[in-house]
Amino acid sequence: MNISFKRYNKDLPYSYSLGVFPTIELLSKRAKHTLGVILHSKGKRNKGLEKIRFLCEKNDIPLTEDDKTIQRIARKGNVYAVGVFEKYHAPLSHNQDHIVLVNPNGMGNLGTIIRSMLGFGAAGNVRRVR
Repeated sequence: MNISFKRYNKDLPYSYSLGVFPTIELLSKRAKHTLGVILHSKGKRNKGLEKIRFLCEKNDIPLTEDDKTIQRIARKGNVYAVGVFEKYHAPLSHNQDHIVLVNPNGMGNLGTIIRSMLGFGAAGNVRRVR
């Protein structure tokens, strides 16, 4: 990938999955929207990176190792994989329960809520109203 990726900005045509598990989910569920994957050199012992490499090769998705780009995008020291994907719209299913969170507080709790929603088979929409 010869693109210089910037920190997240809602106006960009692409976004990021930060971390090994979210990137595996991106590659498994939305490979056609994935523009590329960036790996960190410190993640070589992480078993999930093997799966990421396999999925990238299987779907012909560019894969690169670039510590500086990950540091600029993630701004945390423990992110070993970043998936870059084009933004897309997914229609809501009329046959599935949905949860809408308005102005959610406590981002730590938000992750727990989202995992619970997925566990119970509910779809969701999280929106911060300003």
